[in-house]
Amino acid sequence: MALPKKGSRSITVDNIKYRWVGDLTNFEGENFGVLLIELYNEPRQKIRATFSWTQISKEYKKVNQKLSKVFDNPPPYIVRQTILYGLMNGWKPYSGGGLLDLGNLDHKLDYENMKEQS
Repeated sequence: MALPKKGSRSITVDNIKYRWVGDLTNFEGENFGVLLIELYNEPRQKIRATFSWTQISKEYKKVNQKLSKVFDNPPPYIVRQTILYGLMNGWKPYSGGGLLDLGNLDHKLDYENMKEQS
């Protein structure tokens, strides 16, 4: 089943358009963002990733950026990095259906160029 068009956002990475939605969940007092991504047109396999909102906020503060809201609207830099990480780690967005769960990506993203790309 495809992500809903209403309420989802789009992003283009390497000339391919994707649709994504983010949500926030609280587990044992910690806010975690959940991100779901699929191809914009003809969606097949999705990816899911989670992030500690505290970790992302900390990384953004290092480059003098501030996140405006909790995870209902994750920064495009996080979405882009998640797509690239997924593609390098077995995501086949054009094949089959189902879901590839990437797990928690707190320490797997590249925050080095965040300021220029946010």
